[in-house]
Amino acid sequence: GTIAVDVDTAAAEDLGGLEVQHSWRTHGVTDGGDRIQRCDERTFVSDRADDEVEVLQTYELSAPRPDGAVAWWRLEERTGNLAKDLLNNRHGTWSSATARPDYGLVRCGMDATGGTTGIAVPDHPVLAVGLSDFSVEMWLRTDVPQAGVVTFLDKRSGSGVGYRAFLDSGAFGFSIDDGADAHTTTSTLDLSDGMWHHVAAVVTRGVDTRLYVDGSLVTIGASGGVAGSLSSGAPLHIGRENTGGIGLDGNLDEVTLYHAAITPGNVGAIHGAGCAGKHMPPIEVSPGPFGTTVVNKVSAGGQGLTF
Repeated sequence: GTIAVDVDTAAAEDLGGLEVQHSWRTHGVTDGGDRIQRCDERTFVSDRADDEVEVLQTYELSAPRPDGAVAWWRLEERTGNLAKDLLNNRHGTWSSATARPDYGLVRCGMDATGGTTGIAVPDHPVLAVGLSDFSVEMWLRTDVPQAGVVTFLDKRSGSGVGYRAFLDSGAFGFSIDDGADAHTTTSTLDLSDGMWHHVAAVVTRGVDTRLYVDGSLVTIGASGGVAGSLSSGAPLHIGRENTGGIGLDGNLDEVTLYHAAITPGNVGAIHGAGCAGKHMPPIEVSPGPFGTTVVNKVSAGGQGLTF
């Protein structure tokens, strides 16, 4: 259906059987000139910048957060050098303290333009997956065809023990190494097209590594032979490799680590939610001495208030 959108008042009217329950907000314009209406719960691309627009693309409301999530860097920081983990306080440090507004798909994100920006998260048992199944997933965007292997998530020690995510000539890949055996799983689709892509690596120890791009399974790697612990004392690096070399020339958002093999349904739901993101943890509101007024508005990726 189509939706009439008043950009100034953020009001929406149902015109074609599509139930509208949430407000919209405007965040920017694409390079191609089509106006992007970005909202708390939905994203759509319109064919003109007038108040009434035709919906060309829609995303659903925020997706349930899969079980087993242990670290979630939303990369919402506009200033400062702290990259906050929403779940277990595994905060990291940005290598650059410049503002980072509007570089993400779900609100703010990581601007790694030039391949020189990174985040270092100190080692912690939460990040050390050991012998367990685990998954990582995030949103990625780049329009720079970087030759060779470009690492954008790295939890390897100097000897190579650990795990990492990378692009190989633009194609998503993931590797694990226990010090005795190693396995690298790679896909073939070049993602350096300037569009946002959701990528996920799901590692079932003793079985395989599965790579997903935009909600679809693209590669299964026979990584079952890597049976030892993947834990090391190395920090986790986001945006670049552990040696500090050139990393991703692009953007990252919503980087999430799980101590579980998330399901195809989980991956598909997160991709389908688009800019709505994943459910946030509930917010608990307690009355103050003079009472508390709560506006029950769901924020980006949120699931409301508990009170």
